[in-house]
Amino acid sequence: MTQDEVLNFLDQFKNGDEQAIEQLLEAFKPMVKSICRGYFLLDGDEEDLIQEGMIGLYKAIQTYSEDKKASFQTFAYICVLRQVQMAVRASLRKKQTNLNSSLPITDQGMIVVDEASGLGIYLLSEELNPEESLIENEQKQELTKKIKAVLSDFEFKVFSFYLKGFSANDIAAKTGKDAKSISNAIARTKDKLRNCFGG
Repeated sequence: MTQDEVLNFLDQFKNGDEQAIEQLLEAFKPMVKSICRGYFLLDGDEEDLIQEGMIGLYKAIQTYSEDKKASFQTFAYICVLRQVQMAVRASLRKKQTNLNSSLPITDQGMIVVDEASGLGIYLLSEELNPEESLIENEQKQELTKKIKAVLSDFEFKVFSFYLKGFSANDIAAKTGKDAKSISNAIARTKDKLRNCFGG
């Protein structure tokens, strides 16, 4: 959807056309799903995260105006991302008391893929000072060890691709397995990680 089309729908929405917002929500839902694929909710599932993302999208629709420097798509992306990240932080805060004491987690804590190596799962956090960065690096190593101890090599590889946003079919092509095996591996991985982290 182009910026002009978005602005047209926003004008219709402001003039009371409820169907306009439905069309915007539907048009940008794939973007929401794409963002959500990069995160893992310990006390919920993918649909819960998508719902949070849609709330962020709705907020973007309500608050966007033409005088903003960014396009609607960029503005919506940021709103969705923030909403999803807040949901993940809230999830981790709830689970904090159940986590292994050797792996302290603060109010940061999104499980994402280490872009440097393409694997290695770590905690995504706010801007940290040098001392906090050192502590976080130790936490990253501990978390990766903990996850690798729970998952098979294949499950870890699949999960790393999954968190980077690849579909089951894409992962199947990369690993030489069928899509059903990949879907099963993702489901097993989620169950194992929920059990591991007290979910």
